Amino acid sequence: MRKSNHSSQGFTLIAALLILVLLSGVAVGLLFMVGNETRMGGNDLEQNLSYYGAESGIEKLTADLSNLYQANLAPSDAQIQNLRFSPPTTAMVGPMNYVEAIVYPKDVNGNPVSQWNTISTGTNQGLYAEIVPMRLDVTASRPAGASVSISRRVEVALIPVFQFGVFCGYDCSYFAGPNFSFGGRVHTNGNLFLASGNGANLVFGDKISAYGEIVLDRLENGFPTGGNYGGTVWAPNAGGGCPMNTFPPPGAFCKAMGAADQSWSGGVPPAGIVNNSFSTNAGNDYNVFLQNSTNGASNLQLPFVTNPCGPTIFPPNCNDPIEIIRKPLVGEAVTSAMGTSRLYNKAQIRILLADTQIELHRERGVIGDGQDVQLTGAQNTEPFGIADPTVDPKWVAPLNSGGVSYGWLTWPLLGEITTNPGAGGQAVWLRVEYLNQTTG
Repeated sequence: MRKSNHSSQGFTLIAALLILVLLSGVAVGLLFMVGNETRMGGNDLEQNLSYYGAESGIEKLTADLSNLYQANLAPSDAQIQNLRFSPPTTAMVGPMNYVEAIVYPKDVNGNPVSQWNTISTGTNQGLYAEIVPMRLDVTASRPAGASVSISRRVEVALIPVFQFGVFCGYDCSYFAGPNFSFGGRVHTNGNLFLASGNGANLVFGDKISAYGEIVLDRLENGFPTGGNYGGTVWAPNAGGGCPMNTFPPPGAFCKAMGAADQSWSGGVPPAGIVNNSFSTNAGNDYNVFLQNSTNGASNLQLPFVTNPCGPTIFPPNCNDPIEIIRKPLVGEAVTSAMGTSRLYNKAQIRILLADTQIELHRERGVIGDGQDVQLTGAQNTEPFGIADPTVDPKWVAPLNSGGVSYGWLTWPLLGEITTNPGAGGQAVWLRVEYLNQTTG
């Protein structure tokens, strides 16, 4: 019996050692698995952070490009490429290194090349435009080494405004008394007020878009339409949906607009109530034929209007029709889409007047050819011309409150900051240029 017990004790020790070795192996395996999972989780986290960083970079680059074209519809290559150096900051996405690129075809002068084509998608689908195709590339890298690259293809569309039936820089109104059909596209950067006389029909034959609000229960002056303007407004939900000059218009693709089809009610914005269901209602009932900013309408800036306009800017300061004849903006290329349209670049003779010498040709900088002339002299001898009606009776003599006067104080050449040179002020500058066909 003693011998048997002694053997049993020895076996227990060996078994305990074997179990300890087995458990140690299991523990080592678990530690390896945990460490591996931790590394995989860390790598996955870094990869996700890189992805979100790259996504943030591509969105910011897209927004910056859009803002640049809003401010300058013919930016230079340098202005576009400078956008690459403004990626999201560490406050936005944490530690991240960015490498960005903007790729597009260029002409011999390095400016973006546009091509005429039809816009295929979006709010302006079907319009003809000068399209500048671009590719945006963003690579975001984390300090630990994870890296993600994202590319996006975009098109900058320069749309000739004559394709719209009506284009409004600010608020726009239709309040026809009798039956009235309008076949062209309607767009406004402000609010759109629609109404028709009692018993009459206002029929639209194409897309309606407003960057601001679409209002049916008020005229632009705040007058309720329920009184004398309780007629019906019709809008299509497909091409050719509303036949013209037929009242009321027949067809399943022409709909009578109701209270649910306006984006705003109860007053002239900002007074009143927003219809939060407009985007859904318009999408379900009108497809892309009725839009405001909540479901796709854009703020379309005219190329020759430098001042911004929109529903939040009052008074509107976007009507600037003489911009087309003004000197180019600094950095604007003559060969760009904007430059080729500006009359300044088409003129064969230029007569330039400015308060200061640099303003004569700010877009070209200082020109040391000696052709800038300052019109200096004492008061009443400043060189400026006024038509003489005694020589040609077709001219009418300019008058002021004190009678006929051609003096400096009454008829300065430019006004504004130009002052009497005889009293120590500044005199205006003059430059005359002609197009030399030999040198261009």
